[in-house]
Amino acid sequence: MNITLIKEQLFSSLKSVKSIVLILLLSLISYAVANNFTQLPLLASGTNTLSVSDIIFALLSVLGVFFTLQMFGGNLTREIETQSIRYVLPYVKRYEIILAKIIAYQLFWLIILAISLLILSISRHEFFFPVTDLISMFGFFLYINAIALLTSVVVKKEKSSTFIGIVISILIVFIGIWSILSHNIMLKALSWLLPYRYMTFNWDIIVLFVLSFILIIASIVIFNKKEL
Repeated sequence: MNITLIKEQLFSSLKSVKSIVLILLLSLISYAVANNFTQLPLLASGTNTLSVSDIIFALLSVLGVFFTLQMFGGNLTREIETQSIRYVLPYVKRYEIILAKIIAYQLFWLIILAISLLILSISRHEFFFPVTDLISMFGFFLYINAIALLTSVVVKKEKSSTFIGIVISILIVFIGIWSILSHNIMLKALSWLLPYRYMTFNWDIIVLFVLSFILIIASIVIFNKKEL
């Protein structure tokens, strides 16, 4: 695993304007939720209990889709279009570039989650580390990051990737949430292919991890065949 590539991608993502806006926005939301919903527990104690973590992770699941597709959906596309990737290829294999990016994307969102949890813990004066919720969010972002990476590999122009990212974001959020709320059989079947079904932790999340790995492998296969 190329640690240098992972560090470069991660630091580049954290320093971007979109990243700074996202961190500030989620920090404010986490602080506001923690202080204005003091009657809610940090964690749900039952299936019908609403908690602070439910609100935060629900917001993250929507904002995360849009920010991920906008930040990472054209990342590799830009490097290919500007031919800057040619300076890297002599020293690393193509699959290493894909793996380095997906790991960096995951680390980016783990940092974002850590910041939100830290603000909640400080605001409530209570250590907060919801393991099962974090596993669900890890799987959620692995899937979204894999979608963004595949988009970046397939699309040839960065401007096109921006537009396609917006369309995909809207479709994932709209159809994903609709498929959860609807009783339509077709939509229920479709929900297995979208991440919102797996927001509540259970063993079904294995399916989400499998889907994510399939998308990552597809990115590697396509990128290996791509002319640069």
